[in-house]
Amino acid sequence: MVKKILFSSLVFLMLVAPITAAVMVRLSLSDLVEKSDLVIVGEVLETQSYWGINSWGDELIYTDVTVVVTDALKGAHQQEVVVTIEGGQVGDIGLEPTHMPTFAKGEKAVLFLQQREAGLWVAGGPQGKWLITNDGLMTRGKIALVDFKARIKNLLK
Repeated sequence: MVKKILFSSLVFLMLVAPITAAVMVRLSLSDLVEKSDLVIVGEVLETQSYWGINSWGDELIYTDVTVVVTDALKGAHQQEVVVTIEGGQVGDIGLEPTHMPTFAKGEKAVLFLQQREAGLWVAGGPQGKWLITNDGLMTRGKIALVDFKARIKNLLK
């Protein structure tokens, strides 16, 4: 009987573990600002994907995203920053993790960035990238960029 319960428990844990590992905690705007070392408005200049080894020794595709900074809302203003993300395309092989945002040349966005040992990363995964439309609106909430920037600056007070 004990073996049956133990076996059932192990099977349950094996089924539930991947589900819980895929859950992402939703971050508020305040959380994103607090977690970030740098908050910028910018445009993607280029992306460069390559093979690399993560901290667990796994071989993954990474992409360095070069962003031209038009405004720094938190942190020092720089002309360009390079943001590293997991995922991208190398040859015929692509990787698009759900816990990472994707980037394309010419995209305009507000980015919430964290400084890590390996460089700048997007805070909160895809939650840390807020696209800007050609009309100057944020794609989430349809708030004007100027109003969104004011909200961020207000949170920094």
